[in-house]
Amino acid sequence: MNAGATQEPLEEGHAKDPRDLTAREIFIAILASIAVAVAMSWPLATHLGDSVPYDLGDPLLTTWDTAWLGHAMKTNPTKIFQANIFNPEPDTTAYTDALYGLAPFSVIGNGRTAALVRHGIFWIGAYAVALLGAFLLAREIGARWPAATVAALAFAYAPFRLGHGGHLHVLWSGGIPITFFLLVRGFRRRRWGLTIAGWIVAAWQLSLGWNIGLPFAYFLLAAAGITAILVFARRLPSPGRIVVLATVAGAIFFAGFGFFLSRPYQRVVDAQPHARRPIGTVEYFSPPISGLLAAPTESRVWGSIAKPYRAKLKAPVEESLFPGIVIVALAGFGLFYGAWPRWVRFSLFGVAAVFTVLALGVHSHGLGRWYPYRLLYNYAPGFQALRTPGRLTTFTALALGLLGAMGVDVVTGRKKARVLFLAALVAAEGLGAPIPTARVPEAPRGIEQTGTALQLWLPIRLGQPSEALFMFWATDHFPPLVNGYSGLYPSRLANLSPYLEAFPDARSVQAFRDYGIRTVVADRRLLFRTRWADVATRSIDGLSLSRRAAGDLVIFTL
Repeated sequence: MNAGATQEPLEEGHAKDPRDLTAREIFIAILASIAVAVAMSWPLATHLGDSVPYDLGDPLLTTWDTAWLGHAMKTNPTKIFQANIFNPEPDTTAYTDALYGLAPFSVIGNGRTAALVRHGIFWIGAYAVALLGAFLLAREIGARWPAATVAALAFAYAPFRLGHGGHLHVLWSGGIPITFFLLVRGFRRRRWGLTIAGWIVAAWQLSLGWNIGLPFAYFLLAAAGITAILVFARRLPSPGRIVVLATVAGAIFFAGFGFFLSRPYQRVVDAQPHARRPIGTVEYFSPPISGLLAAPTESRVWGSIAKPYRAKLKAPVEESLFPGIVIVALAGFGLFYGAWPRWVRFSLFGVAAVFTVLALGVHSHGLGRWYPYRLLYNYAPGFQALRTPGRLTTFTALALGLLGAMGVDVVTGRKKARVLFLAALVAAEGLGAPIPTARVPEAPRGIEQTGTALQLWLPIRLGQPSEALFMFWATDHFPPLVNGYSGLYPSRLANLSPYLEAFPDARSVQAFRDYGIRTVVADRRLLFRTRWADVATRSIDGLSLSRRAAGDLVIFTL
């Protein structure tokens, strides 16, 4: 039987379709995905509760983010968009690419230690879900389990991902292959329930962040439209009326959910016009073609070899797009010699090519305003809020992985030992050196005395990753903070900047009161060599405020 041949749903008594995994096989795949994710992220699993992967910037931001979402779910879900940072501005959860889809899992546990444990599990889980999803999709379109393993590793551990270790919202992309697995399976087996499940997973993936979710939404809706045209033209068999109705209902639900999720972000853009990314910012983060050969510095195999290519990049983390040599070679064999139908092979090649071109972003030379990504920026709603085209390599990696699964059988003659050797090579290309971890500083003594009024913490550095530390310390009881860290900060807070350094004096105290600030907290451990190094001894004579020491803190009450 041709592995890519279209097959009708099996009737009772027919031979089992090799694409139909048993519950036992799926269970084994889940356990294997978790085991591989733990091993490839080592030693993170040994530091749950005291450290975050990579550094104390974006990982602390996503630690706070998931903690806040769980807190809001438990206390008042209607306030989930009204986070405790950047107060008193509204919709502050939407100042960052929030991981709303993880909120149901974030209700477990309370406090800072629980927040760190959850974040570490989420980080490892992102890879496990990506592995499982790509494996299931490869199996669904005809790959045997060894070749599907290669596809899964190529997607989940594409070398470019190592540069995004601090970006949990980029790593959580496993819902993409799971969506297509369910939709393709529902189409093939004429099961409306699988189709609905596919659209629900698609909505969940969208809720994990716009950087991946928005391009995925456009891609998914385009794929659904093309499939409908092919069915109408009788180039594909009809899945039956009930599946068609489920697809229409699912697409409407998906679009409606996306519209609902976009509203707080649109309100932020309306209130903070600088939230729109100017085309110059997008160009800054747009890699040259040499970025396709640039592996992140964290890559154990390619990090040092790719250094000359990284040196040409303005933002190496966002512009290193290297997908791995082994999978590219296998994809080439799969494209030209694979046993699957030609339209499947060339469709996957087309997906890989399109997303590779889009990942290169825009440039002022050459095509200028006719760069494909520029067209999306100009005409596709939502793209003006995205600044990093290189993250679209996620879709390229999935298409290359599936094409590579086709090439595996060509290269190995279906000998399992050879296939597993190729799988090991693909995994080696995605291996870190090892995954770095950063120990999170303990919260200051006296933090429980800061109260629940609107707080400003010193030293404050507007827009800098160091602000994420204050956000994390606040996960114990989530007091309202003026501080915050994300891709933008409110213009009103920037207007407060001229008064920060002189605090406490008459003008700064009045400006703080007008802003709504009632408590200023200075962490003496962090003040050395800052402009607030002497804030604990500055004169407050004639000012209507009080100052007291509390452990490591100096607390001003306005």
